[in-house]
Amino acid sequence: TYQPGDRVLIDLSQNRFVSDTVYAISDGDGEPQIKRLQKVPFSEPAQVIIISDNTSLQSFTVELDKLTIIGRICGVIARR
Repeated sequence: TYQPGDRVLIDLSQNRFVSDTVYAISDGDGEPQIKRLQKVPFSEPAQVIIISDNTSLQSFTVELDKLTIIGRICGVIARR
């Protein structure tokens, strides 16, 4: 879980979905977001569930080709 003010390290070379993990994503409309992506098994076309750590936000499903993956989150720098 990431907190406001945390800085994340994004591996920009991993800009396609490979496995269920945390990615920086964009829907092309607003600001980029950090979300967990989980593949929907046997979906055709391929779909992923977008999951937020914020419990007040609902998870939702989207076709993978409609989503821009900026990179995979590979670390966080945080003051706690």
